[in-house]
Amino acid sequence: MSVRLRLLGAGVGMVTLAVVIVGYYMTVQQRQTFERELENKAGVVLAAMAVPCLSALASNRIEDLDLTVEEFQRSLERSADVEWLAVLDARGRIVGHTDETMYGRMAKEDFALRASESPDGLVRVVNEAGGRAMLVSLPLVTRINELPGIRWGTILARLGMHRADLEMEANIATNVRLLVLFALLTALLLFFAVERMILRPLAELTRAASSLGQGDLSARTGLEGSGEVARLGRTFDLMASQLEQHTHHLERLVDERTGELEATNTNLRRTAEQLTEANEKLEELARTDSLTGLFNRRYLKETLQYYFALARRGGRPIALAMLDVDFFKAYNDTHGHPAGDEILKAVAETIRERIRSTDIPCRYGGEEFAILFPDTDAREAFKVAEFLRQKLEDRPFPNEETQPGGVLTVSIGVAGLGPDLRDPVELIQRADAALYRAKGQGRNRTVLNE
Repeated sequence: MSVRLRLLGAGVGMVTLAVVIVGYYMTVQQRQTFERELENKAGVVLAAMAVPCLSALASNRIEDLDLTVEEFQRSLERSADVEWLAVLDARGRIVGHTDETMYGRMAKEDFALRASESPDGLVRVVNEAGGRAMLVSLPLVTRINELPGIRWGTILARLGMHRADLEMEANIATNVRLLVLFALLTALLLFFAVERMILRPLAELTRAASSLGQGDLSARTGLEGSGEVARLGRTFDLMASQLEQHTHHLERLVDERTGELEATNTNLRRTAEQLTEANEKLEELARTDSLTGLFNRRYLKETLQYYFALARRGGRPIALAMLDVDFFKAYNDTHGHPAGDEILKAVAETIRERIRSTDIPCRYGGEEFAILFPDTDAREAFKVAEFLRQKLEDRPFPNEETQPGGVLTVSIGVAGLGPDLRDPVELIQRADAALYRAKGQGRNRTVLNE
């Protein structure tokens, strides 16, 4: 064999060895590249499906979710690697599937269960009897700025790797058969073409989808061209723009509703304060005599009922005094009702000043007053009443010289709780009887009904 043939053989062998080594290396690289491509493609498909699926789940529009899955199922002709796609809700129930028989079931597979609980997307390559396949997932989460996201569900997809494996085998066979530099150059050109036309656009689309998934509503791919990935990128940009506009609109609505709610709450608080104040005034008016400022007859009956029951239950004393202005009708007839009202105010003022702080003064009606003495027996109440009567007799009143005796006086009847009394009314009757006895004995005196 000539040297040329040997050199040629050696050269061919070296070239063949170089081609085999480079081909093997390129085959390994292409295998990894195709797996990354398939993974990126799955991420792009899930990201593209995430926007309409997220909107449908968040607004509980399952019919829109069905339309989205049907549209995706029609597009499977252009994405033959995707064997099936499923949408799970937050509880792990299948609410959308390219296989209609799966609707409504609970996801029980290990990958589906882990994907439903994982905050991030998962990728798993499985070896089965029918060949290799890739399982991918993407959580459906809404986020606004730095606030915690809301998990609405999960998208799952299975991508068959049969086509990728066949392409790898074909490339290996081609590299082995050709063993020429042309195959190496072709492979290199193919690699750069794939890098430029598919991998870079997919990486850009994946980056934009990841940013959008993390809450950056301004994320866009900016892809141009007529290829599938470019069209998918433009569709993604359109959906992201619509989502951004919708989110800003919702934020404005929330701000407006928050302002309206705060204004409404302010008005409600103001109204509640006014209502509380009005109720307090009404309550005060309901228990107070408007002329004298003393408690009225209604309040006396309610309070007497309480202290009467307390005295009966605890064996504590209680007393009641009934007071009447002597010859008040004659004063009214002589000086008029306005002057009579002034007399009643002065009597009420003296009662309030001269009784103890624990005693309860009331205007019973007309010129008649009542004083309730809690925790006081009849004799002690008689002393307080007699002291009050003397102070009223000593106090100068306007025009009192026209009264009989030239002095305006009062008569008082006092009664205490006895074992024979059955209810508060009888105590009032006994005090009133003592008052009439005081009037019958010549007025301007205090009588105790024992």
